[in-house]
Amino acid sequence: MKNIVFFAAFLLLVPNLYAKIDAKKILDEQKKMNEIKRAELLKRDGNQILKKSDDKVDVSGILLKFEMKVFRKKRLRKTYKMTLKTRGTEKSLLEFTHPPRNRGQKMLRDKDNIWLYRPKINKIIRVSGRSNAVGSDFSNTDILFVRLDRDYNARLLDVETYNGEDAYKLELLAKSEEVTYAKIIYWIRVKDYLPLQRDFYTISGHKLKTLKLSVKSKVFEGNPDTLTMTNVLERNKRSVLHYTYLKTGRVFADKIFRKNSLLRKR
Repeated sequence: MKNIVFFAAFLLLVPNLYAKIDAKKILDEQKKMNEIKRAELLKRDGNQILKKSDDKVDVSGILLKFEMKVFRKKRLRKTYKMTLKTRGTEKSLLEFTHPPRNRGQKMLRDKDNIWLYRPKINKIIRVSGRSNAVGSDFSNTDILFVRLDRDYNARLLDVETYNGEDAYKLELLAKSEEVTYAKIIYWIRVKDYLPLQRDFYTISGHKLKTLKLSVKSKVFEGNPDTLTMTNVLERNKRSVLHYTYLKTGRVFADKIFRKNSLLRKR
């Protein structure tokens, strides 16, 4: 009788045993497939990945409205509203519309040159791309949308999991000392080249800031519309840039991107 009971119990365990074996086999095969996929992805060229990501977030010929909020010690300190116009990839004109004390202030980029126009004194001042824009955590270059593939050489470091999805991890090294950041570690989603995160470093290797890019609306046609820049050296500082309006395919007159056009006519 005991033998019968033992044999019956064994028969009940057999399906579970085979199920565990099958599950392990499936996991092993999935792991092997993932390793093969990762090995293939790692063969890709970093510069091509960067270019495709820049192409995806194309800002040439656009009219873009956005707001920027500056936080200090978790409190909102300032809110700015701006309008950006671009011509090609080398020219951009930014105009402040809010707050009233900054209204009419403009920033013009023509290739590597950036000028700031102060309407109260009707003066144009040349500024550095490295300087923080109106006391925020974004640099002037950050908000004027310079293509990264223009200023950096990219190397593919790894393929990692980022928020549950495969992401390329790139190392971007500046092509010259004039570039705003010496090095950027950049995560880009594999499936569609969507930019996810950038860590910015000094030439000596110190981490300065982290930028996280997210999609919270359809304003930018499925591309990131909310950019959060966190100051790593001073963790109580962060700034958030959010796009509120986008119009593509715009052709603006070349004259508005000329330095002298910034001045108010007397």
